[in-house]
Amino acid sequence: MQLEWVEVTNIAYIDEDKIFVGEIDVTWTDQTLPGTVGVAGYSVRVKTQVFGDTTLPFEEVEKKLKEAAIDLLPIAAEAIGTA
Repeated sequence: MQLEWVEVTNIAYIDEDKIFVGEIDVTWTDQTLPGTVGVAGYSVRVKTQVFGDTTLPFEEVEKKLKEAAIDLLPIAAEAIGTA
């Protein structure tokens, strides 16, 4: 799995839970099946959350959400049958 693109598309803050909820678009490529030529590309939108508060800079929130989404990629790949 080769990570190609990670972009945060939506962020919301839930004050009572002190969490940021985000939607992150992730694109990766993978070698195709053995015996074939080429690279297959996959894209998913991952929804995840991280703890924090409004004192965090936006860049830090984005970074944490991206890291959380990347951690979920193996689950996403398995769900769409590429793992």
